[in-house]
Amino acid sequence: MKKYFLILSLDLACLLTNSVFANGKAHILYQPASNVVSGWVIGADVGWGYLDTPKDNLAFADVYTEFKNLSQSHDLDDLVWGVHGGRTFDITPSILLGFEAGYKDLGKSKYKSTGKWDDVDFTFSRKVDQQAVDVLLTSNYFVWQGLNLFAKAGIAYVGSTTRQTFDTISLPPETLAYYNTKKSIWRFRPEVILGMGYMFNNIDFHVLYDHILGVSEIKWGDWGGDYWEGSYPPVSPRPRIYGTNLVMGGISYVFTDINPCIMHRSILCACGKPGWVVGANVGWGYLDAPEDNLAFGDNDYYHIPDLTHLSQSHDIGDIVWGVHGGRTFSITYNMLLGFDVGYKDLGRSKYKSTGKWNGSYISPFYLSRKVDQQAIDILLTCNYFVWQGLNLFAKAGMAYVGSTTKQTFDIMYESLPYNAKKSIWELRPELIFGMGYMFNNHIDVHLLYDYIYGVSETKWNKYGDDYWNGKYGPIPPKPRTYGANLVMGGISYTF
Repeated sequence: MKKYFLILSLDLACLLTNSVFANGKAHILYQPASNVVSGWVIGADVGWGYLDTPKDNLAFADVYTEFKNLSQSHDLDDLVWGVHGGRTFDITPSILLGFEAGYKDLGKSKYKSTGKWDDVDFTFSRKVDQQAVDVLLTSNYFVWQGLNLFAKAGIAYVGSTTRQTFDTISLPPETLAYYNTKKSIWRFRPEVILGMGYMFNNIDFHVLYDHILGVSEIKWGDWGGDYWEGSYPPVSPRPRIYGTNLVMGGISYVFTDINPCIMHRSILCACGKPGWVVGANVGWGYLDAPEDNLAFGDNDYYHIPDLTHLSQSHDIGDIVWGVHGGRTFSITYNMLLGFDVGYKDLGRSKYKSTGKWNGSYISPFYLSRKVDQQAIDILLTCNYFVWQGLNLFAKAGMAYVGSTTKQTFDIMYESLPYNAKKSIWELRPELIFGMGYMFNNHIDVHLLYDYIYGVSETKWNKYGDDYWNGKYGPIPPKPRTYGANLVMGGISYTF
């Protein structure tokens, strides 16, 4: 008899507490039984992957080459793995929505060449190593019993380290130091995952494909070439965030919600109010402009550089901000659709180099470049409320992006036509993912990642060079709309 009173009490508690608020009205929604299990999730994956680094060996030899007895290898494939944890919410009898954060080892690309350079033995190697910390929105759709299809999308904070080793007795140690380098960068990049799994009770086995957008590199370049051909020592490449392709299998475990009302599959959700919306965001971002300094000094075969006494700096990141206004409409009790119109300051990339240029005179020089971007956008919006005011949102549309590239070049003894300011405006796709919490149906506080697709540039020079090498004056670069990566927090108000 006590069992029946206990069951009746649980049902009554769910009936009294778990209501859905849509436009200020309370409703009670029960879902039929399903195979969906929601709660806190932990998991791990392991598999195989590769980076979008160049697909061939480092050096090239023909009948006119400086090389003899070349022995070369390259290996783009590597073991990859990751761990993650997050939260899922039971939306319908067949759909889970949620979020997760994780870490991934993205693998390594390895290259090695040995032989004779000008009849002197040499050893030359490069290795690219990448890793990532990511935050993703997740969705699982259960098609039959525990069989589910899933997708994840969001932002990955990717670290890439490029190490070059070059050794030969034909160069003195102080010159070899130019060519033995280790350069690292960290950048935000968009990430998308597609997969399939099967859930047994609280355990899910799955396979997935994971792609992190980055540079798909076809040139290593002394000065933009496909290969090192021996005319000069091998100039170290810029550090870049290379595209990542992973195929993995894994397992995850769901710690089931223990709230008895949730086990009875009712939803407690205070949904957002539709109406006119105004908002503002501020944060940090960077443009996909080149990732290194402007100039390189020791570029001459006889070790007499055209650029000396170099002092250089570059700053890719900057404060970014935006304002927007729009309208939302209530589609279901927990979904809003609408549109946004807004303006964004996308930040600046700044570069500076000083030193001496051995042109027609040995002259002190000052060289700077600055890329400045802004955008006006029109976006479609979707907010999905998963629990009380907690909502996941996405926005997609077009951004009209303006980009201005300014170069300043000053030199003591000559007046040269290398000072330029060039601007362009282009339409570019834009995509936003985020999470927010709405208080009292009016004020929403949120975090978001905003990506505007554009050029992911690895070369500055008109002729495809990575660096200014001093053989000629620094030709002003073409204006381009670079890709923009923004991480922002903000607030909006619904009337």
